Amino acid sequence: MTQELEDHRGACYQTSTKPEATETAPAKIGPPDVHGLYRLRRGVEELAKRGLRPVRGNTQIGRALARWRGQLVRDLGGNPSTAQVAIVDLAARTRLMLDSIDSWLVAQPSLVNKRKRCLLPVVTQRQVLADALARYLQALGLERKAKPLPSLDDYLAERHSPEEQAEKQPTEQA
Repeated sequence: MTQELEDHRGACYQTSTKPEATETAPAKIGPPDVHGLYRLRRGVEELAKRGLRPVRGNTQIGRALARWRGQLVRDLGGNPSTAQVAIVDLAARTRLMLDSIDSWLVAQPSLVNKRKRCLLPVVTQRQVLADALARYLQALGLERKAKPLPSLDDYLAERHSPEEQAEKQPTEQA
């Protein structure tokens, strides 16, 4: 079924009203493109659900990031300040995105757009993320800090608490 339309200049146009006349894009044949976007989204959603902390242990990404985050906290002496925790969380999220982009880049046949003769834009964006991660780590400090040790008096007082001394006294009297 066709319809004739006339515009303001008097030209006639024929339009089709049949549903099969609308063209659809042909379905793509072959395996889907692998780009890592969904994996990245899943990881970011996981971080958002956990208060921006990668502690979910049932995914490979979550376990790796939790291990890396724990190593950062340990390198800070084991008791980071609130600001340090925020920077550690930013570094963990940045590392997640950086690792995802790196895995996608490795799967690409070339990092150069041959038609435009330039690097893919994701390469420069990856470098921005890498620079941000380096700044976060530099803000945390590049040197490992030792865990603060209690003084000898504190250690001895803790080791020989009054409860333990009370338990030992009745056995000594008997």
